Amino acid sequence: MPKTKTVLRIFVASPSDLGEERKLLEGVVQELNLTWPQQLGVSLELIKWETHAFPGAGAAPQDVINHQLPRDYDILLVMLWSRIGTPTLRYQSGTLEEFENAYERWRDDPRLIRLMVYFKTTPISPDDVDPDQLRLLQKFRKSLSDRG
Repeated sequence: MPKTKTVLRIFVASPSDLGEERKLLEGVVQELNLTWPQQLGVSLELIKWETHAFPGAGAAPQDVINHQLPRDYDILLVMLWSRIGTPTLRYQSGTLEEFENAYERWRDDPRLIRLMVYFKTTPISPDDVDPDQLRLLQKFRKSLSDRG
């Protein structure tokens, strides 16, 4: 007998310092997709630039990514640790640009999208800390409370 399932599309935004966590997330989603569709009628689709974008020409790398990635995802999952990311033409990082695009969708209609922002708190070697990146990261974190 045919079954109906809901697919939740999750766009993952993070800078390069969380590559391992991005890979772990794939494994978690694969594991959940083994049981959730049968038990709950729900499956998850991860949307990441690594899997949903391809090399192309544009005004800037982030523009290429923005035009290729779907915009109708259900959840934005932002993961941050020691970096805010690489600057784009419009924002201090690609991750922030992706957040702002999703935030604008949420502000227009909060029922359309969920915004989830997580901060890794594992210590990092002082040799690996970029003070400018850390300052931007702390500024963004503080701005979240002002936005609700």
